[in-house]
Amino acid sequence: MHKVFAIIHKEFTEYFRERVILLTYVLSLTTLFVMGFGMNFDAEHVRTIVVDNDKTPLSMRFQRQFYNTKYFDSKTMDLSFDESLKMIKTNRADLLVFIPLGFERDIAKGDAVSVGVYIDGSFPIMSKTIDGYLKAGLQQFIGRESFIEPNVIVEARYLFNQSMKTRWAIIPGCIALVMLMVPAIFSALMVVKEKERGTIFNFYSSHLRRSEFILGKVIPAFISNIGISFMMFFLATYVFGLPFKGSFFVYLLASILFLVVGIGIGFFISVITETQIAAIILAALVTAIPGYLYSGITSPVDSMEGIAFYIAHMYPIMYYVKIMYDCFLIGDGLGSPNIRLYLLILGGFIFIIYLVNYLLLRKKI
Repeated sequence: MHKVFAIIHKEFTEYFRERVILLTYVLSLTTLFVMGFGMNFDAEHVRTIVVDNDKTPLSMRFQRQFYNTKYFDSKTMDLSFDESLKMIKTNRADLLVFIPLGFERDIAKGDAVSVGVYIDGSFPIMSKTIDGYLKAGLQQFIGRESFIEPNVIVEARYLFNQSMKTRWAIIPGCIALVMLMVPAIFSALMVVKEKERGTIFNFYSSHLRRSEFILGKVIPAFISNIGISFMMFFLATYVFGLPFKGSFFVYLLASILFLVVGIGIGFFISVITETQIAAIILAALVTAIPGYLYSGITSPVDSMEGIAFYIAHMYPIMYYVKIMYDCFLIGDGLGSPNIRLYLLILGGFIFIIYLVNYLLLRKKI
């Protein structure tokens, strides 16, 4: 092991001389803050136009669902149907509520009543959120008006994220993306910088084994990046206000396994590239784009179809994201067979990645 420790000492000396550790933590902080504060799918202050053609006490009470709330910025206007619809087409409104003539009379008689609701569907995620707000407001209106007796009343109960904050759904995925991208970029320079500087010939001409060389490179990278997992936990719980309902042991174990996977991906890139610029660009492309698309941050993996579904299951970030959701929002921990399976899968990724790295690393030109 004295040869491994010699490489470790050399690596740490270069880290501090080149200040790459500082850059690593700055990149982690920047990525989490940009994504955590920048990605928000909550629909608030929706520009709403209410056209009340009935102008009865009941229609006035129905309008109250869209006032005195942070979700709707409402205006009641006397417009024709075509004029009001044009407000959405010209991007001056996001939501149109059209109350028909005879609204109160038909409800009192028990007849069917159709209220026109038109939502700008240019952004499907936002429009679905607005649709949920509308349905909740309708249920509140029906509950307050005692003479309205619907046959069925649906009362939804949301589990694990009762307030439906999109930030709570995004931050665990952002943590996973940081834990994949930053260590991979960090370790993508481990071998290729030796090639550029010519110091790789020290490895070629020495009695150092491939396994010893890999250990000497990976251990310093692991020690340098393990603090990211603690920093992400602190920021998620104390800055972004996420609850932590699971086991910190599971969080730490999954983070260690995933960190080793990320370093292995970076090492693989470092072995197959010849310049540091190429290694950094390739590491960013391999981790950031697939990690964002196939992690489940913006769309559930189970809803993917065709080859995208299989790519997501072949990429390690999906399993780590599911563990993060359990740690922060659900809290099953090791009691869940799925969590135990995901941890084993991450261990399998480690074995495969480092086996490939060992086979690709040659002690010759």
